[in-house]
Amino acid sequence: MIVAYSFGYRSPADPSSGDHEPGPVNEALADAVVVAREARDIPVFAQSEIAAVLRSRYGMHDVISIDGDVQPDGSPIYLSTEGVAAKVAALRGSARDTDIAGVVAFRDHLWRATRTTAAAGFVAAAPAGVTMPERYDPLSAQPWTTGPERYLPVDYAGRVKFLRCG
Repeated sequence: MIVAYSFGYRSPADPSSGDHEPGPVNEALADAVVVAREARDIPVFAQSEIAAVLRSRYGMHDVISIDGDVQPDGSPIYLSTEGVAAKVAALRGSARDTDIAGVVAFRDHLWRATRTTAAAGFVAAAPAGVTMPERYDPLSAQPWTTGPERYLPVDYAGRVKFLRCG
C-alpha cells in the first residue's frame, strides 16, 4: 500500500468556491505515487490534494482520498500528519498489523511522515528508487510550506517525540 502526504496547497482561483487547488508540490507528489505504484494493484491512500491530481491527471479512480474534517460552520479543520496516519490506520483496521506502507511525502517531510506512519502501526518506508519532490512552492497558501526557512523549524519540532529516549 502507499500512503501519500500532501504538502501545502494553492488558494482557489475563485475564492467563493471554497475549494483549494493542489499546487505544483502536490502535483509532483502525485507523480511520485504513480512511479511508486507502477503497474501493481495496491491500495493508495492519499490526502485529498494528491488524490484529486491522481484522479484527474492519471485516471486513478481507486485512490482512497484522506480528507480533512470541517467545523460546523463549514470551515476546514487542519489535518496533521498524525491525523492522516490515524485515518489510514482506522480504514485499514487489523490489516495494518501486516501492511507494508510505502510513504510518499515532500523530501523535507519524509523522515517525519515515515515515522508517523510507523507509529500508527504500519511497517513504513520510503519506496526505493522514487525521487521525492524537493522544490518548495513560494505561493503555497500554508505559509510554513513556502520555503525551508519556514518549514524546517516546524518539522524539526515535530520530530522531537521520535527522538526522545525512554
